[in-house]
Amino acid sequence: RSVYATSSFDRGSSGVLRYSRTAGSGAFKVNLGRGEWIMVKSKPKLNKCKGFSLPEIVVACGIVVALGTGAAFIGNHVMRNGRFNAARADVSAVAMAVMQYKFEIGSYPASLNAMTTAVGNYGPWLHEDGLRDPWNELIEYYQNGSQFAVWSKGADRVNNSGNPEERFLGDDIGVLGH
Repeated sequence: RSVYATSSFDRGSSGVLRYSRTAGSGAFKVNLGRGEWIMVKSKPKLNKCKGFSLPEIVVACGIVVALGTGAAFIGNHVMRNGRFNAARADVSAVAMAVMQYKFEIGSYPASLNAMTTAVGNYGPWLHEDGLRDPWNELIEYYQNGSQFAVWSKGADRVNNSGNPEERFLGDDIGVLGH
């Protein structure tokens, strides 16, 4: 069974030239008159491809790259802030342990390593893992008579404060205690 999509045009009453195209086949039947028909193959039509054009793909890739770049900057900022806040929390916890040590023993510890072992019935106040900051550097400790300082060297991993007695310099993060 054939399905015809027909169009026609006339050359007059003596010889009617009619054609019909079989749907989807690309072939034409041409009526030459007197009951004669011939098949004429036409050039195949190029099917319009479905999909995206090159400019659409380039724009989409540009948007993806822009979003990825923005996410990388925001992610880097979030990671820096997270490490900074973790260092503040770690240093505060160590400072609290130093104060607990002084309360229980009666004097400040000579070093932070001294707080990882028990003294008599007291301690240990810190675990060895608690002596490192988020940048995997040792937390610094200084004590001078009635005061102490506990600090992290920060992201640059350089001790900018020396042995602080009043404040911390550079990106050092710390606590001063009495």
